[in-house]
Amino acid sequence: MDRFVTRENIKRYHKLASESTSATERSRIVKLLAEEEAAAAIGQALSMPLAERRERHDSLFRVLSHNDIQHWADRFLTALEREPRALSRIEQMPSVGS
Repeated sequence: MDRFVTRENIKRYHKLASESTSATERSRIVKLLAEEEAAAAIGQALSMPLAERRERHDSLFRVLSHNDIQHWADRFLTALEREPRALSRIEQMPSVGS
């Protein structure tokens, strides 16, 4: 069974946490549930057949190879150019050495 952080799981965590009485108790519940999710995902990965691991790795590597820092920067700057107010606000920001 695949276990991922989904909207449904987040809603379940929120519901359980909101029913608790204290912030400390809420954080413990969320932490415990997140640990269970992580343990399930690790268990799934460890028991995954080699062929599936390679297929998933290759798929993720293709995405990462395409979406490198240069690609991200190009998309980011293009988005800024579409929003002149954002670009003018960035230009008004002090430089790192200032």
